[in-house]
Amino acid sequence: MEKIKSMYDLPTMKPIDISKVLDKLDKVILEEKSYEVSNVDGYKFVFITGYNEDERDLPSWDHPILREGVRNEKIIVTDVRRFLNKVDEKPVFLADVVKDKSGLLFMVNRTIVHALLDSGNLGLFKQVQNSIASLFASVIVVNISMYLDLNPKEKLLIETVSAMYVHNMFLNNYSEDERLSVIKARVLNTKLSLPSLNKKELDDLVLSINLTANTFKDLVTNIQNAVPGKKEILKEEAIYSALNGLWYGPGNVSTALVHLEDLSTMIVLYYTGLEDGTYKRTRLASLIANSKRRIDDKALSSLNLVLKQYVEL
Repeated sequence: MEKIKSMYDLPTMKPIDISKVLDKLDKVILEEKSYEVSNVDGYKFVFITGYNEDERDLPSWDHPILREGVRNEKIIVTDVRRFLNKVDEKPVFLADVVKDKSGLLFMVNRTIVHALLDSGNLGLFKQVQNSIASLFASVIVVNISMYLDLNPKEKLLIETVSAMYVHNMFLNNYSEDERLSVIKARVLNTKLSLPSLNKKELDDLVLSINLTANTFKDLVTNIQNAVPGKKEILKEEAIYSALNGLWYGPGNVSTALVHLEDLSTMIVLYYTGLEDGTYKRTRLASLIANSKRRIDDKALSSLNLVLKQYVEL
């Protein structure tokens, strides 16, 4: 059974070894005894509930794993054991055995969005693209500001580069010229903490960065190029450390790091931070609350209409 890709393949997750999970996971999938749902065309969701010995034998993990099935389908396997009561038989519905509904919902929603994005259904999330980019830009600049003094122009440059990074995540099969045009137009319509750069400033910025950046390391390099005077202090490790207290929900720091490179995690994390009062004391929820004037919170809330079409708890 060939592994297609995994969030654990992202550069931020490379230090985490899940080989012991993968060694045992195929047996669980092939025996088809787990709690399974097939809602997104071409995808099967397997939720590990711990009801049988093979599942209980699996080490725990935090992020959905995408595998290839034997019938031309893709399988997304998600460990939800910590959010359920102990079970000794396959649940009819996860809601019947749930212990932490908010945690379970976060994991289920993440599985859904991961499948939708992997299948190319980016259009379902276009209405929140500017809001997601704005929130990500705020996360980056606020966390950098925790250890480094930035003047208003530096903050705006970092936010602009960060927003561009997110907009690039929404672009598939675009030529270089199309990508340049779309990203520039999008960032001009993305509300940041200060008024956007003028046309010349934006053109100059574009010339100094890599618009196709798709890893956090690439983003940090872009930030360094945008604010060269602070280059020696703007380091990946320092930003990672500042993110430590961002989120205390499922996956904790690991989820905060994954969201730097995975669009599905980013979307669900920000949606949950806005919608679920369970996490209202997280630093992320506070940041979202403080960003309300810059985002379309109604559009972000309406993602519920997309999500509820798939897995029902």
